[in-house]
Amino acid sequence: MFISTRRLVCCTRLALAATLLCLLCANSHLAAEEHVLFDFEQAGLGKDWTAQGKIEVARQPLPPLDDATPKNGPTGSGVLIRVGRAGGLYSKAGRIAADWRSRPRIRLWVYRSPSEADARRQSTMELQLLEDDPRARFWRKVVLYHRGWKQIDVPLREMRWGPGRVPRYDRIDKIGFWFRNPAEVVIDHVSFEQSDSPAATQFSLNDLRAVAFPDLPADKVFTTRRPSILLMTNEQNLDLQKLADHLEAVGQTIQKDLELKNQPEIPPTLILFSTRSQYEQFSPRFAKLLNSIVERPRSQGFTLHGISTSYWEPKIGSLRPVYTHEFVHSYLAHAALIQNQGGWFQEGLASYYQVRSHPQADLAKIILDGVDNPQHHLPLDQLTNGRRIPTNRYWQALTFVEMLLTRPEYRPKFPHLIAAFQKTGSTNLQAVSEEVYGEPISQLYKKWQEHCRERYGKDGTTAAE
Repeated sequence: MFISTRRLVCCTRLALAATLLCLLCANSHLAAEEHVLFDFEQAGLGKDWTAQGKIEVARQPLPPLDDATPKNGPTGSGVLIRVGRAGGLYSKAGRIAADWRSRPRIRLWVYRSPSEADARRQSTMELQLLEDDPRARFWRKVVLYHRGWKQIDVPLREMRWGPGRVPRYDRIDKIGFWFRNPAEVVIDHVSFEQSDSPAATQFSLNDLRAVAFPDLPADKVFTTRRPSILLMTNEQNLDLQKLADHLEAVGQTIQKDLELKNQPEIPPTLILFSTRSQYEQFSPRFAKLLNSIVERPRSQGFTLHGISTSYWEPKIGSLRPVYTHEFVHSYLAHAALIQNQGGWFQEGLASYYQVRSHPQADLAKIILDGVDNPQHHLPLDQLTNGRRIPTNRYWQALTFVEMLLTRPEYRPKFPHLIAAFQKTGSTNLQAVSEEVYGEPISQLYKKWQEHCRERYGKDGTTAAE
């Protein structure tokens, strides 16, 4: 089988001084001021809001503050939300500013009456920030189990990505409150913090260091930050500059090959740990910060929320293949806005750039054996349906992506493929194949077999470039 190694980052002490400077300048959350988005004091709820699902909404005077509510609690009117099975309330398009990058957090007050608290132990709400395409959204799960008033305070950097295209904080179009199950609450005084930082929604170096290496002092963590890459490690033997130079070149190649118009706004991030145990502990800890749950990774690398990770292997050194593989995952998330969900597109490209940088001696034989034996490869519609693929089919994803990137009849259409995936929020090729390539999956399958045999040679050796 094709062995795909996986994930992340590195460094040297030479970068420490620059790192300390970045910590002072980047995402410092300076001079934050609170601004009210919605206080529901004016009549005409329908001009600003729309409801979805089994839900009743009404503006009404607020319940009285109790002794446990801070003096800065809400007053006047609020919005009563009564949900049956599931439903949500969303602001209408154009009612809020689009660029949220300098807004570090959002706050709102939520009231649960004594009768509601007695009737339902808890309700689950999703706080959402959506682009004009609702499939591109940030969200955070908020479990409501309190009695009376409570202020919900959410750092925007700790909101998760929705399942579609990777969202961006400079394209926000709506705010929403989605309830997964029955609830009766009152919401008021929805506000945000405005800071002087243009990157307030990003994890700063300090943020990442604290999550990745909570038990280490700052001078034991080495970082290199460039416009197109962020590397962090606690392994002093790793040649951080050598790895950074290599990955920066990989990123430039990706940018050129895929004809991506813009550089990543958030630097692709790779974090390397000295030990496998440290590496395995990071993802569950980071997921908890996002109010989510992730099991410890079993692979050699793992990418979560655009942050790639792996660990130091002394026998392999600073240019370990998995570092390249995982870096590609992070790069595609931030530059192409396509998430890594273990599907053919992300794994195919990550494997493609991995073997270009780190050739695998037996790859041609694996490919030729696999393409000639239907039991050793997946039907193409199954490979490219957007769902997770097994690691022993990474070679197939690699060669299919390679065909689309390099064959003259397909190469010019690759940017259109990326645009189609961004639009649909999925890497399901069957849904866009005829639109992009004018061919059904069955025809692409035959061309893929031809490509493998021509490119890798019938005798098991790689064909000439």
